[in-house]
Amino acid sequence: MGFKYIVPSRIENLRLDKKKSIMLGHWCANYQPNKKRILYNNILNHPWNNRLTFEKDFIKIQNLYEKNLINLKNVLNKNLKKNYSLRFWRILIGPWLNLFLTLFFEKEILIKKFLKLKKIKLIKFQYIRKNFITSDHLSFFNISATDEWHYYFFLDMLENYERLNDIKNINYETKKTFIKKPNFIHKKQNFFSNIKTLNHFNKNLKVIFFDTYLSKKEKIYLSLKNFQFFKLNFPKIYLSPEPNIHLREKIIKKNITKNFPNSILFRQILLNIPINYLENFNQIGSDIKNSNLPLKPKVVFTTNGLYLNPLKSRYVAELIEGGTKLVHGQHGGNYGNLKQNFFENHEIKIADYYLTWGWKNRNNKIKNFGVFLNFEKINRKTSSKRNLDKILIVTILGRRYLRNLQSLTTNIAERHNYLYKFLPKIIEKIKLNLRKKIIVRTYDAKPSLGWNFKPFLKNKFKNIEINGKPDRTEYEKLINKSKIVVVTVFSTVFFECLLANVPTILVLPASKRIFNQKTIKFINMLERENIYFSDTNSAAKFINNNWNNIDNWWYNNKTQEVIKIFTKAFAKKNANLIFEIQKLFEKLKKNEKI
Repeated sequence: MGFKYIVPSRIENLRLDKKKSIMLGHWCANYQPNKKRILYNNILNHPWNNRLTFEKDFIKIQNLYEKNLINLKNVLNKNLKKNYSLRFWRILIGPWLNLFLTLFFEKEILIKKFLKLKKIKLIKFQYIRKNFITSDHLSFFNISATDEWHYYFFLDMLENYERLNDIKNINYETKKTFIKKPNFIHKKQNFFSNIKTLNHFNKNLKVIFFDTYLSKKEKIYLSLKNFQFFKLNFPKIYLSPEPNIHLREKIIKKNITKNFPNSILFRQILLNIPINYLENFNQIGSDIKNSNLPLKPKVVFTTNGLYLNPLKSRYVAELIEGGTKLVHGQHGGNYGNLKQNFFENHEIKIADYYLTWGWKNRNNKIKNFGVFLNFEKINRKTSSKRNLDKILIVTILGRRYLRNLQSLTTNIAERHNYLYKFLPKIIEKIKLNLRKKIIVRTYDAKPSLGWNFKPFLKNKFKNIEINGKPDRTEYEKLINKSKIVVVTVFSTVFFECLLANVPTILVLPASKRIFNQKTIKFINMLERENIYFSDTNSAAKFINNNWNNIDNWWYNNKTQEVIKIFTKAFAKKNANLIFEIQKLFEKLKKNEKI
């Protein structure tokens, strides 16, 4: 019997016979439109297919995160000749470090697993390290969704692992071909982002806010109350495009000894850390100070502003280091509900006050303010009853590689099952006469996530309507002409539909174990009123049997009461939301207790 090739990822120039290969994960088993089938070779069994193992490893990764965040703080402060706090570095590099650690930990457990196999072979391509080191968290988020980056990272980790553990049982087929530099799209900057004059009027503001999810009216109110009449414009900074590998090796040599705990991990962290946190760090700090942005506000308020623009996270970290208070609002429907969620914990830790949509706990910095959502445009009353005849199935593509660890998706096998088995089953079980009314709402991601989900659905269901337009207006139109919305992911859209009182059911592929104990009690309430379903058969059967009586079910007093209880707990409407936020700002400006 010959060798079996291990396939770390599906890079373009890798062509292997199905019978002679083992895929490292389900990210390799994507739908091929030209062959009209899913590439489904032997796949290494992922340890996180067992939810208990995942939950234990989640704790391990969070412990590693905290230890390595402290290590990074010390090393970077020393190298940059700074004395920034742990909170500063948590804001700046926390999301990147969490993602990197997740990918490293997953690769390590899979390496240990496949090394137990016999007669394995790996195609070893060449690579240039600098092609895979990015400028910031956002660009790393993009590059780490590519097959090229994962093949590079797997080879690099494996070489270190072999050397330090004296492993010699891997057979290589060495190629002279280089792994291509991944192509990914940077978000285009606004033309006005390089104009400093507008910021001049904001220079001495005491309260600043950006990326809040508030409505236009609410933003205008805050602007008038806090004199922020112009949008904050972050400068366009021109930086060194390449990492200094010699500098990184030098830092590694100074800081990592043989007895250093998790030396392979910390070496990889320092080799792959984005250049804006090292080589470009001082230049960015200087440019922000000279940009006419407010440098001494009392309060900064945001909900998702510390992820989309890398300069914003640096700017806010600098402000907080100088004494500014951070008010952070919830920006996702699964916050306060999931059993494991890194970003919920991260945002609460970095904030002085955290404003939730409705949930609360014993942490004094968590304040129950109400929902930050513009759901008013979802208004089915504008349509006649006659036009409400669609079944809208809301899906989510997600990456083929892990984004972060949370109980909603523990591994890519679950996402693979969700796209290629779970969603088609819902459609298959709906009666033929109703199936033609289905619209599948997906998302045309750019760059492509590689699932080829739309071609897969079109091949399986010839006449199905698929809407992938990314704009919000299109999504609202679809809801406004749907008789019922079938939400298949626990996220913001589910709460929006409930708040807009649109007949909606939640159908999830995962068990209730994804939720914390408090939320499970509310999910059970939804289940009793046929709003939540744990399997496709029951959900489809409900639609089939109740198509002509959807309004009778939804507007039933008992159903409406359960919806009110659920939304009050996790997404409550608050007519005084913006006034209460402003009141909080006024207290913080005066250093009063909240």
